[in-house]
Amino acid sequence: GIDSGELQFAGFLLVHKTINPFLLGKNLENIHQQVVEYIKFAQKTNNKAAFDALSAIKVVFDNMLGNTSHINHFSNEFFDEEKVEEMKKRQEFLVLATFLPLQGIVYYIYEEYHKAKELFEESSSYLFVITGTFLNIEYNFFHSLSLLQTLENKSIEERTSTLEQIENNQKQMKIWADSCPENFYHKYCLVEAELARVKGNTLEAMNLYDEAIKGAEENEFAYNEAIANELAAKFWLSLEKSDFAKMYLKRAFYLYDQWGAKRKKELLTQKYTYILTEEISKNT
Repeated sequence: GIDSGELQFAGFLLVHKTINPFLLGKNLENIHQQVVEYIKFAQKTNNKAAFDALSAIKVVFDNMLGNTSHINHFSNEFFDEEKVEEMKKRQEFLVLATFLPLQGIVYYIYEEYHKAKELFEESSSYLFVITGTFLNIEYNFFHSLSLLQTLENKSIEERTSTLEQIENNQKQMKIWADSCPENFYHKYCLVEAELARVKGNTLEAMNLYDEAIKGAEENEFAYNEAIANELAAKFWLSLEKSDFAKMYLKRAFYLYDQWGAKRKKELLTQKYTYILTEEISKNT
């Protein structure tokens, strides 16, 4: 793009060069350093769309790294979350299609499931911008996971409708998984594990969690592996099998630590100190 003078397109490519390592679970601090340089390039080439999208990505990293004032704060020197409504009015589709799904993923990771669900539903209007990108697949994955976490206390009609939405998401995920199991099969398995859990199919859930963890680990999707381990730990805790839960939770904590997700580590530490004591002392 640079060689041929397509600077606008080069800026858009930098957005994906930032998002894709994030979705693989590469170290957040390293990607954060790269996105700062990419923002400078977007400024230098007067590429406002790329600048806004890269700035939105940076604020997500800042939040996860603990650089924002608090856990629900998504504003920095380049991006102000309070201006999202203005962006909608101006139809700034690239930044909205980038920021809203990523923010939804972060809220899911923080166990703010209802907020995550709202953001994914809000994102649906802008999915046409990210069709054919990896973020679109991750939207499908986390949309299903957030829906599964918000089933409790729903009416029979709402529960049926929500499960139908998840099944529709899974039909598409299965197509992707059949096409490229290295990238997508572990995602399909983890949603299936959570479906089995909510339906009370304990043995099926048990095997599917392990299948998801194995696939994520083998194909180096580190933060998907972290999430799968965390969900498996919660599953075993619900069965009052704390020894099994401890094993999965320690692995999740290690993976979040390697990812550099400081705020997530703090949340896990607060919630599971009685389980994680050894792992915390080893990583401090």
